[in-house]
Amino acid sequence: GGAVYSSDSYLQPILNNTFYGNVATGNGGALFSGNYNNETTVANNIFWGNKQGTSETVAGADVFKTTGAGTFSNNSLQLSFTGNYTDGGSGNILGGVYLSNLFGQNPLFVNTANINGADNIPRTADDGLRLQISSPAVNTGLNSAITTPTDVAGAVRTQGGIVDMGAYESVFETPSVSIAANPGVTILFGVSVTFTATPVRGGTTPTYVWKKNGIAISGQTAATYTSTTLANGDVITCVLTSSDLTVAPAMVTSNALTMSVTIPCPSSGTTLYVNAANATSGSGETWASAFKTLQDALTQARICTNVTQIWVAKGTYYPTATTDRDISFSMINNVS
Repeated sequence: GGAVYSSDSYLQPILNNTFYGNVATGNGGALFSGNYNNETTVANNIFWGNKQGTSETVAGADVFKTTGAGTFSNNSLQLSFTGNYTDGGSGNILGGVYLSNLFGQNPLFVNTANINGADNIPRTADDGLRLQISSPAVNTGLNSAITTPTDVAGAVRTQGGIVDMGAYESVFETPSVSIAANPGVTILFGVSVTFTATPVRGGTTPTYVWKKNGIAISGQTAATYTSTTLANGDVITCVLTSSDLTVAPAMVTSNALTMSVTIPCPSSGTTLYVNAANATSGSGETWASAFKTLQDALTQARICTNVTQIWVAKGTYYPTATTDRDISFSMINNVS
């Protein structure tokens, strides 16, 4: 009986406990009972990582009960049933009523390497023996065995309609991420803009995917993203994947930032350049920094009264990227 030992005819009810890492030299690494009466209930408990001597896998490493009836229901035990427990006769007898127990299934604690959590205070909301969202012990307890309205950390029981096994009731929150732009979303063309993602419940190792106009930007998976090639109307978002094992869903998308980009008028010369073959659209002042679309050049020429010519490289140009054929090129007086 590494945690609980009883050899008389009455054992107090054992409800919603987590027995982890206990050791006994003999049977019952966590619980040993020589006998208990019909009124005793052992329910909603998790037994995991307990040892008989040095072994977690030998029969009796977690629970050992020699005789008695009682109720043993909705518990999670660390060993498989066959060869380790019995429902009657002799040996490790679970009880007269044993229902809905889990055998040999990892309860998936959040972090057994840090049981007290980051605050190093037991029985608080960051404890390592909380359950991951995918734990088989979540929403699998026995509601009729609940005797207190909260768990050991103060969370209300229940959260999902059915009580969890163990000492902690899972409170699964939704993560979030917000993004901001520096120096802002209204810029001159070519200005460097750094976007920063701020996660909530992102965990210790969150991952990010930055997107422009709904398309993932290759290689941009850090908490910041910097660009000098933003165009007017570009929409930037960030997808966060949280590493926090107690959030749902793990993946969420940030707010969207729509860029307002103004291209300055040519500082010298009176000609704008257009080349659809360029990889990205530029300021239009040279062939190297040419606009990709004629429509962009026409729009800029309306703003910049010093522009008198638009030179267009060989290629095919459309007045719109959509299929709306009511949109056309509108030429400008005094611009050739």
